[in-house]
Amino acid sequence: MSTFAYSVAIRLSVANLASQGIRLIAKDLLSAHGRAVALGDKLKALKMMAVGYGMSRAGEGIFGFLEKAVDSSKEYTRQISLMNAAGMTHLEVAKAVGAAWATSRDVITSSAADNLKSIRELRTVFGQQRMGEAYSILPTVQRTKAILEALSGREQEGVAFDMVKAIELRTAGTMSAAQMQRNADMMAQTLMGMGGTINVHDYHMALKQARTAGFGLNDEFVYKYLPTLMQEVKTGSGGAQTAGTAVMSAYQAIVSGVLKKSSVPLWEAMGLIAPRDVVRNSGGGVQLRPGAVAQAQLFQANPYAWANQVLAPAVQRYGAAHNLSREQVITGMFGNRMTQWLMNTLIAKAPQFERDRKLIGSGLMSEGTYRKLLQTNPQLAEQAMHAQWRNILDIIGFRILPRLVPLMTSFANTLDWIGQAMARHPIRTDVIVGGLAALASGLTIASKALMTAGLIKFLGLGPTIARSFSLIGAGIRIVALALVGNPIGLAVTAVVALGIAAYELWKHWDTIGPLLHRAWIAIENGVIGFINRLSGALNHILPSFAQIPMIAEAGAQPAPSPFVRPATPAHMRPGDVLLDGKKVGRVMAPHLSTRFANDAARPNQGTTGFDGSGRGLLRVATPAR
Repeated sequence: MSTFAYSVAIRLSVANLASQGIRLIAKDLLSAHGRAVALGDKLKALKMMAVGYGMSRAGEGIFGFLEKAVDSSKEYTRQISLMNAAGMTHLEVAKAVGAAWATSRDVITSSAADNLKSIRELRTVFGQQRMGEAYSILPTVQRTKAILEALSGREQEGVAFDMVKAIELRTAGTMSAAQMQRNADMMAQTLMGMGGTINVHDYHMALKQARTAGFGLNDEFVYKYLPTLMQEVKTGSGGAQTAGTAVMSAYQAIVSGVLKKSSVPLWEAMGLIAPRDVVRNSGGGVQLRPGAVAQAQLFQANPYAWANQVLAPAVQRYGAAHNLSREQVITGMFGNRMTQWLMNTLIAKAPQFERDRKLIGSGLMSEGTYRKLLQTNPQLAEQAMHAQWRNILDIIGFRILPRLVPLMTSFANTLDWIGQAMARHPIRTDVIVGGLAALASGLTIASKALMTAGLIKFLGLGPTIARSFSLIGAGIRIVALALVGNPIGLAVTAVVALGIAAYELWKHWDTIGPLLHRAWIAIENGVIGFINRLSGALNHILPSFAQIPMIAEAGAQPAPSPFVRPATPAHMRPGDVLLDGKKVGRVMAPHLSTRFANDAARPNQGTTGFDGSGRGLLRVATPAR
């Protein structure tokens, strides 16, 4: 019996110990479960924050992309609007747009907007009836533009107009599309061969100054010898037109026969003028018959060939016979200094002219050069990528921008009207501006203080900040005083001051929190009052506007003092939930009261949760005593 009792006692003792152990284990498990649940809640919150942040960034990215698309399409839309303003019909604009996109496919360094701009330039040269030729030469123009940009490293403006106009300046009558294309290809080959030292604008200006002399110049001189001449006189970004001026001066002497009277005997002695072609008038003046100068037709086609084949041998013979240099003989022949320079340059630098002619002839035509550069030149490849990306943005933005233009115009008219109205009422305008500035300052300061305190409380950084401030102590004040003498020091001091203010907010949150809440209610009431006053001021300044609705309803009672807790309304019953003094409804009261009662009964673990003091934003009405 005693053995059985002993056995029972042992079993009871073991069971008691086991139950105590199980209870401890259960307590630990429950505690661990609570911490796991809390951790899970925080992880869910972080996940929600991450998802929200990601969605926010995605939305901002989409809006940013659309903004870039609209901004990029401005030039595309502007070119189309300019075509409409120039009197082009819808059919003509449609053809121009089609040609622009087709050229962008063939010449991928060009965008549709760039092509539309070039088409407008070509239209000023070809006119309405020859736009087919303009569209056919557009790819060559855009390839040449890309080549010049690759050579010079900077954007080339007006290439379409300069190229076509330069070609037309040396052509009598109307040039066929085949002739235009051939000249454009040769010009592109020349510009590439000259390494970008001259451009299409130089050609345009030189042939423009050549005037009548330009009509008879052949392709060999224009594209093989004239480039070297332009290079000789060019300075920086201009000056090439001097070459055309010199050619015209020599044309006037050799083809037109305008020579100084004292030089005619010299021309006769050199065998360049026959005595029978010299006519003396009654006043003793000397005139030459048309074509009196030897092989004037050769000069008209190729001044370089005439200077080296006709003039150079005659000058050498005469100079050797009379012990004169080339410069002396040519100076005696021509009275115009530009003509003297031209003839001396064409003869003295003949080896240089021949060198450049071979260099130009060894290059590829415009399309071959373009394709080769596109495969090897990084600038051209990058330009192609940007041009095609711009096409995509233009397509997207063009669907948006035309709808915005009327709105922006209407809004601009409204702003102009408002500005004039405010100018007529300067005093009320000052009140509005001052009120807005004060409101902005108050909201900024209050929001930063609340966010800083809330962040410290949420992250549980209060103890850490407290230890940091206790260690730093008075050193912060010493450093701050030492730094206030310079702008960087002022910035550092401001940061330190903000940290101190944030710590103090966290430390005394139980006291300051309700005060800030009541302050916020005061700000809210103040904002409502300010907006009502602003509405009244605007209605006074702009009486024709529709009346701006007041935030406070007509007949509403004034807002209660934010520092006095409102009494429970008479119609409220125990358990009714208030949110900022407004009734939400009894339907949630049973759930809220049970939940808050359980939360309030828990000991404070240093984490954020229900405020058992009853001073939070959410209140439960109690009957008045």
